[in-house]
Amino acid sequence: MTFRFALVLFACVVTAVCADRPTVLFMVGEHEYGTKETLPKFAKQLNKLGVDSVFVQAKSDDRNSLECHEFPGFEKALKKADLLFLSVRRRYPTPSAMNAIRDWVKAGKPVMGIRTSSHPFASRPKGKGYQPPKGHVEWLEFDREVLGAEYTGHYGADDGECLAAIESKNAAHAILKGIKLPKKPEIPSHLYRSEVVDAKNVKVLMNGVIKARKVSEPIAWIRTPGTQRIFYTSVGGVEDMALPWVRHMLGNAVFWALNEKRPATSAGIIGAWKLAVDDPEGTTHHPRITLRMDKGKLKGTYTAASDNQDYDALKLRFADNQLFFTAESFTWTVSYKLKVTGPQMKGTMNYDIAGFTGKTDIKGTRVQ
Repeated sequence: MTFRFALVLFACVVTAVCADRPTVLFMVGEHEYGTKETLPKFAKQLNKLGVDSVFVQAKSDDRNSLECHEFPGFEKALKKADLLFLSVRRRYPTPSAMNAIRDWVKAGKPVMGIRTSSHPFASRPKGKGYQPPKGHVEWLEFDREVLGAEYTGHYGADDGECLAAIESKNAAHAILKGIKLPKKPEIPSHLYRSEVVDAKNVKVLMNGVIKARKVSEPIAWIRTPGTQRIFYTSVGGVEDMALPWVRHMLGNAVFWALNEKRPATSAGIIGAWKLAVDDPEGTTHHPRITLRMDKGKLKGTYTAASDNQDYDALKLRFADNQLFFTAESFTWTVSYKLKVTGPQMKGTMNYDIAGFTGKTDIKGTRVQ
């Protein structure tokens, strides 16, 4: 058996075995902080970690229009969701949609909120379009009743810089795992005023501090009435979402809210890769691997090009930026060890084909 034949036989594709992936429903109804653009980008990272996302957005941002308060398809999408993620500012859904939200909360299902979702359905006396129109309803006490803290306004840009600080007594919480704040953890968006009203069930994870004003306000917390899991953070503007620690915190919070362990696998490994290996005759072969997550675990199928048959990717794991997997049949075994650096892979493949053994170098590049 020639080396070239062996390589052709084992050109492969590793595809995900995905089932029962949790789904996050993003309800978006605000135009001040750009979450219509930032949250879909965040959702793409969740997808690489094995979490699906569905977006339902308000039909309009025009306060003079009823469409400002309409979320087409929301109730249907909520029935299929595992987590409700809010980015809403003073919108007033129909009674039917609001009842669906209330029922979700009452059932003890998980909720996440970002930035203006401390007052997602609250009216205010000033300003046109900030009162529920006919046929629509508000939920004025959502912040107190669901988040366990009352939104009382915000500080201004002239109050001085705001720095993030981890609440030391809760530093070991899963939502803070892997977060390393920079030496100067400045929060671009202005600081919200939030007063905890359910001290029994609320646990503050992070504060925002304005030293010039000698003030500190909670900026990220959880509330756990019974077995329910609720997370809220007052950060979430476009510049906030550009900060790695903010995105990492939100990712951790999604898995915490779903009561699932965040995959140890880096998001950077998930996707499609094109490999390149040269045989002694000078021919370059291009196996491909495509990796995804299934319930927090790396899963895969190995497809041999010679017979187009699928084989389980055995011993599949990713640790210390290295990818390992093995595939085998009655007559052959191949094992990969690949170092991942950004969009590149580099490593070796060991093979045993009917007693014909060897080792060859492998390179790879992300293609998706």
